[in-house]
Amino acid sequence: VHSRAAGTPGSSGGGDFSEAPYQPALQQISDIIDRGANVPAAAKRECVERLLDTARRQGYTTGKWMVFLEPGVADAAWAAIARATATGELGCSAKVAPTGAGPDELVREAVVCCVYVRDFDERAELQRVLRALMALMAPLQVPVTAGFKPDAFTMLGIDGKQNRWRLPPTVH
Repeated sequence: VHSRAAGTPGSSGGGDFSEAPYQPALQQISDIIDRGANVPAAAKRECVERLLDTARRQGYTTGKWMVFLEPGVADAAWAAIARATATGELGCSAKVAPTGAGPDELVREAVVCCVYVRDFDERAELQRVLRALMALMAPLQVPVTAGFKPDAFTMLGIDGKQNRWRLPPTVH
């Protein structure tokens, strides 16, 4: 669902995505790992900053607050999030994964819901959306703890703690 604002992102950021500009930063981390060494925290921080700088230069600054929902509360949470997004109370768009509750599907342990923000550098907007999302989820007793993930990280495969660069998947 999108807010009433024109040109809202879903999950595509600023347009066509190319991994090539991000590779030098990621290659430094890969080289450390290939040597069998632990990746120092300072190297991870530097890599993340370089990735964010590249995203800025590409105009790929969208990102999302993620909420992991139990299937039993997913429909109610999504209804509240969709309504608040459509009226402009939350971010510029939102989406929810299917619960997997079809006849031939296993029910997922958690359903991810993403609330998008246009620019990860707009701290005031990030905080406003986070506070609104937390207030919206409080009556449902759903904690908002997953963090903010730039879409560039998603496109690069920087997911969870198992990504090949061992980088944190969230920046806030």
